[in-house]
Amino acid sequence: MIPLRPRTATAVVGGRVRDKVSGQGLRGVVVRIGGTGGVFADETITRSNGLFHFLKVPIGRYGLTAILPGSGTRRLPTTTEVVVAATEDNRPARVFLDVLLKSTAVRGLVSSGDSPVVMAQVRVKGSGERTFTDREGKYRIDGLEAGKRTVQVTAPGFRKSSKAATLSAAGVEHTLDFKLARE
Repeated sequence: MIPLRPRTATAVVGGRVRDKVSGQGLRGVVVRIGGTGGVFADETITRSNGLFHFLKVPIGRYGLTAILPGSGTRRLPTTTEVVVAATEDNRPARVFLDVLLKSTAVRGLVSSGDSPVVMAQVRVKGSGERTFTDREGKYRIDGLEAGKRTVQVTAPGFRKSSKAATLSAAGVEHTLDFKLARE
């Protein structure tokens, strides 16, 4: 007779990596899970909808890191703690995580007097990154490289305006508001 060993409790650890602002799932994010002392370690890549999973993760505390390769300082890697606990019936537990990656961004309000300037073009000089203000005069440009940037605003009937922004590190969000003067 072969002696039976008690089954060791494990878990399925999964989740979705999303952009913190838009909520969109991010494809191609490297997700790593690891425990202290080399107890367990694994790595996977998110699918097109941002989903990932790890199978047979033993009971314990782990660090889970998500990083988007090739994003440089455009996105801040994130690390979170994962606790895998045994279920009462010693079946595999399920742990689902919502992992948010913060992007380096500049945002603000474009106005003239007390009124918003709608459809003003906001661009980062020296790059192709641009957007337009919404009906409230608000704008946001995500995914910028950290460093010194010049943001320029143009709108028909208004004088062009520029301001400097220093995005000191990945994940920094800088607010630049513009008051445009009429031509």
